[in-house]
Amino acid sequence: MSVTIAATASGSLTPTTIVGENVVNGDFLILRNRLAPDRKTGDGSDEETSWTFYFNEHPNFALFSPSQPLTSALLTLTLTPKDEQPGGIRGVTTDGFWIDSLGYGGTPDEFQSLPLDEPANITVELLNRVPSYTSTAILGILFSIDGLFGGRISMHYQDDAIISFAQLELTQESL
Repeated sequence: MSVTIAATASGSLTPTTIVGENVVNGDFLILRNRLAPDRKTGDGSDEETSWTFYFNEHPNFALFSPSQPLTSALLTLTLTPKDEQPGGIRGVTTDGFWIDSLGYGGTPDEFQSLPLDEPANITVELLNRVPSYTSTAILGILFSIDGLFGGRISMHYQDDAIISFAQLELTQESL
């Protein structure tokens, strides 16, 4: 039998925009562009979005084991691709995401054909996506003994989309 725990983050499809400041969009923090401080933040163009998944709040978290390998780590995102150039076509084709401390997770193939300005749902298997995304590494973050991070996984997305929903489902065989 397997055990799955999930955590979510959500925000608006149309967050508040402001020049030169970070923007809170529900559970997401949209970071201002440090290289262009006079640009708008919250419009989805050239910005970084961060959030944290709180697995320690899931009722089955106690059933999860740091010594039992993950069989799956599915990330689902709802994102709205943006491009600051009029008639632009790049959108999210060069975007990527990462788990804090595990490094860049890459640009999924699923990003390559998403239309601009339309919310899209994608699901990506993170387990072994890149060499650093192993079961051991992900569980190491999830079960960190540091009280600030135990049961939590922090994520980032960069750079041409509004992220309005994120979910991470972790699955392992039960002991």
